[in-house]
Amino acid sequence: MAPPACWEEACSLRPIMTMARWQALLNISVHYYFNFCFCRRRRKKQLIGIILAGHGGYPGGLLNAAQMLLKDIRQMKAVSLLEGESGESYLKELRDALGEVEDGDGTLILADFVGGTPCNCATQLVTESVRLIAGMNMQFLLEAIVSREEINDPKALVQECLVSSRLGFQDLSQIILEKRKEEE
Repeated sequence: MAPPACWEEACSLRPIMTMARWQALLNISVHYYFNFCFCRRRRKKQLIGIILAGHGGYPGGLLNAAQMLLKDIRQMKAVSLLEGESGESYLKELRDALGEVEDGDGTLILADFVGGTPCNCATQLVTESVRLIAGMNMQFLLEAIVSREEINDPKALVQECLVSSRLGFQDLSQIILEKRKEEE
């Protein structure tokens, strides 16, 4: 029996399934699965890299939370400034992280706040393809991770994330209280 050319043809074998046909179908299924997985790995899409730069455990905590929500995250690194660490050693860590996450489409460096050592050190790495954003938060980070699948220009990705993160800041107390008044 010749193997079917596609899944539709393979599925048309269902009416009379002899042992030989089941075996052929199983072999075809394994073949298609292997090719699908192998081709996916071979054609990994380039993504904009993301570096989280901040004080203490904040960058690592954000990365862990993002991994909890989105599972498999590639080309992302948290670089924490530890107490007593010099700016020079921190800058070296940032450069190393940049080398790890950079894949050709650029990199976003998200710093915890303007004027802090992580942000100040990261300013030395800024280029057209390496963008620095201060004031990182979970809303911005999640938007960046998801949107970089479709957007491969760092500047455009930053603009998209800024809009989304601004929408994420809301006075929910005010909204809830107004809703309760309407219901009364």
